[in-house]
Amino acid sequence: MNEKLLEQSEIDQLFQCLTENCDSVSYAYFVAKIKCYKDFQRIADLLKHIKNSISTETNTIWISENVRSFLYSLNTDLANLGKCNFETLEKVNIHFLPTGTYQEMAISNGWGKEYIKMSSEFDRIYKRLKNNDKTNFRSILKKLF
Repeated sequence: MNEKLLEQSEIDQLFQCLTENCDSVSYAYFVAKIKCYKDFQRIADLLKHIKNSISTETNTIWISENVRSFLYSLNTDLANLGKCNFETLEKVNIHFLPTGTYQEMAISNGWGKEYIKMSSEFDRIYKRLKNNDKTNFRSILKKLF
């Protein structure tokens, strides 16, 4: 195992420390130093787009959740992606797979073509994130402590 790789708990600690000790300018400075931060935020933007496509009238017959549960899970994933959570990234990847939750919801609610574009973008970003490692976080932690 690469000793340079961080555990997710250490990454979470970094974001907790940034939140507690930085003003908005300092926070923006440090997260700009995190190589994968923008990719995680772009994935969060894709999920926000999915969230904005959901209403109380959304057909959820093909997924295992009702709208309220689905939105709760989606909001939790959005919060975790904001902190570069690689575990949540893997969960979201499963939802983006063919016949996954997001595709089933998109098709059953009439936004399947739009979903295909979003899924393609997700796949590109996911591949880029998987090809990079978490080593950049260690240098940020060293600057803070």
